[in-house]
Amino acid sequence: THCLNRTNDIRSDSEDGDTLPQQDKSSSDFSVDEGPQPFSQSELNHLVRDLGLSKDGAELLGSGLKNKNLLTPGTSFSWYKHREKKFTQFFSKEGKLVLCNEVL
Repeated sequence: THCLNRTNDIRSDSEDGDTLPQQDKSSSDFSVDEGPQPFSQSELNHLVRDLGLSKDGAELLGSGLKNKNLLTPGTSFSWYKHREKKFTQFFSKEGKLVLCNEVL
């Protein structure tokens, strides 16, 4: 029978033929992740920005990551709910119109 665990024969199924390079396990560059790596505040902020998440989406993501213990201690996500407050001073509402106040 054929050996089913021959990792050298694994090829990418992608149409463009991209494959991942083989890792030399004896190399000092090779490391094994021992488990999940929690998100820091800056990593969470970048992820929310890169995904273009709404306030609700950012809170949902943060809550889910917190429930799975995937946030570093002190990482906060509740501030997304009020993230626009620092900009409200630059806008005013008149009827159905929202106006940008003079910003210098």
